[in-house]
Amino acid sequence: MHDHSAHRVQTQRARVLREAYAANPHRFRSVPLPPPLPEVVHINPPEPQREREEASPDLGEPAA
Repeated sequence: MHDHSAHRVQTQRARVLREAYAANPHRFRSVPLPPPLPEVVHINPPEPQREREEASPDLGEPAA
């Protein structure tokens, strides 16, 4: 999350899931866990270097 609260939210989700399991274990196959946090998150992911080189115009020669 943009405000660095992802770990706190994930901990809260884990607690809620444990409580739900404790209250109704028959509804679950095993103790549920929240999904792991992603390592990197982008709104607009950067282009790989190769695509940037192909997309940029050749600026080597001045226009006549």
